[in-house]
Amino acid sequence: MYKTMLPYCDEVLLTKVDADGKAEVFFPNLDELENWELVEESAAVIDNGYSIRFCTYKNNKKEEL
Repeated sequence: MYKTMLPYCDEVLLTKVDADGKAEVFFPNLDELENWELVEESAAVIDNGYSIRFCTYKNNKKEEL
């Protein structure tokens, strides 16, 4: 569902956790998609031994519904 709706979103507020959760399904990597630009990223915060960053991405080619 996320991948389907991404082209229609203005921005994404994303939390990146440096960990291996052994997941089988992943949110699309916005760093690899040409329409998406990282416009803000927090400094890393360490919580329970995990490095966490809060990121804001902007869609430069938003599609209309």
